[in-house]
Amino acid sequence: AVVATDGDELALECLRRNVELNAPSTVHVRKLRWGDLVEADRVATEFGVADGFELILAADIVYDDRAVLPLIATVAHLLAPRGTLALSFTHRGVDLDALA
Repeated sequence: AVVATDGDELALECLRRNVELNAPSTVHVRKLRWGDLVEADRVATEFGVADGFELILAADIVYDDRAVLPLIATVAHLLAPRGTLALSFTHRGVDLDALA
């Protein structure tokens, strides 16, 4: 399953519109706030990935130092043991050591 997530309601609204226009039957949109492992479990359970997602793609999401630790906790919780995280971002004042 392809699941697109965001924690912000306005961003989710835009994401839903984009999915409806471009991939209505192949992409699912769900709310997911980083650090909320109950919410993460709900998403994983809904899509039958109790062992975790094989691939997590994350693009242009790291823009605040305070978000790094919740992001890492969420990815660690949702990524399969031998899964892959593909993270791309533009350096915008985030301490790169925080990602190590």
